[in-house]
Amino acid sequence: MTESNTEGLKGKWRIVKMPGFALDCAAPAYSALDGRGGGAIVFNAFTAALDCTIATDAADSDWQGSDEGDEVRGDGFVELQPDGSFQGEFAYDNGDDSTFKARPE
Repeated sequence: MTESNTEGLKGKWRIVKMPGFALDCAAPAYSALDGRGGGAIVFNAFTAALDCTIATDAADSDWQGSDEGDEVRGDGFVELQPDGSFQGEFAYDNGDDSTFKARPE
């Protein structure tokens, strides 16, 4: 994907709510965006690298990673909220999806 704003949405957010997924309290779940089109999302036994189209207050992404050792991929988006948190959607290709909420770390 092509980035649209090199200073766009940038930082690390702790995922605090993700319906459909039980978040492991022992291992923090987070999403991080580097502001240049890259990033990561981590929760439970899932890790993925993000390839994003970014703007000042939103990002669309394709992702690729592993879930309990299985290769997985999908897409998602996030939108920055007035309180500094963000809300978004996370979806596996041909599989589960969920909305989520994250707060800045």
